[in-house]
Amino acid sequence: MTKIQPMDYPEGTKHLWSYDEMKHVDRDGRRWHFVHHHVVIPGVGYDDRPDELYFRDDAREQFGVWRIERAKDNPFRDYATKVRKILNDVEFRESLLDPETRHVWRRAWLKWSGEPTHKRWR
Repeated sequence: MTKIQPMDYPEGTKHLWSYDEMKHVDRDGRRWHFVHHHVVIPGVGYDDRPDELYFRDDAREQFGVWRIERAKDNPFRDYATKVRKILNDVEFRESLLDPETRHVWRRAWLKWSGEPTHKRWR
């Protein structure tokens, strides 16, 4: 398994962490949690931004991330399709597992970096 390296972002980059509040259950009845990391890089269009979808099981035993360097390179452009792929394709999900992503689940969700108050996207 290749260890996922943190990405370096230029000055002025904003990060939004959006926790998915829907209940997601795989074929074996295990519940999974997802958070989408939105990255807004000054001067970079949406299709050229990185796309990161972090996930974990309800028991906090499996942690992973689906990281794509440029959104336009993602074959599953729809969020729901990406979640279903992780839930239903065990071999694919196991290829994305990275215990180092455990630290992501300690964040305060739905917060723009560098701002003192939380802002929600609704």
